[in-house]
Amino acid sequence: MPGYPCCCEGITPGADCSVCDGDTPLQYSVTISGMVDDGCGNCASDYNGTFVLTQTGSPCVWQFVFPEELCATSPVIDSVLLQLLPGIRVLVTVGAPAFFGTAFDAVPGGAGPIDCQFSSLALSFFSDDFQGDCYGASATCTVTAI
Repeated sequence: MPGYPCCCEGITPGADCSVCDGDTPLQYSVTISGMVDDGCGNCASDYNGTFVLTQTGSPCVWQFVFPEELCATSPVIDSVLLQLLPGIRVLVTVGAPAFFGTAFDAVPGGAGPIDCQFSSLALSFFSDDFQGDCYGASATCTVTAI
């Protein structure tokens, strides 16, 4: 995806995501709990909590960016990232770009578009690749449209 995790070419806020059936939210609230320390020392305090993610330069990507790099997990800006992907997958990645951190996902319906106005969607643990800094295999994640 060009410009990942954020595209530099802006979109109109609230632009329709092709995965959504109906309105596309401008923001999502993502609540993460159960992240534990494994070498970092701050994972529980930094990554557990509720984060407001805003639609980025891509209409199917929302992101919360931490004000500074956390735990030196990577040379990139740490964030909580939500993607609505073709094939009806909701993916939340914690810590850095996709598949470098803890990822949660859900497949909330069949093969067609989904109602993106989640009132409370619980995501399942998908993968954990914090490379020894944090551990998220027991973490939980809930997504709510704002």
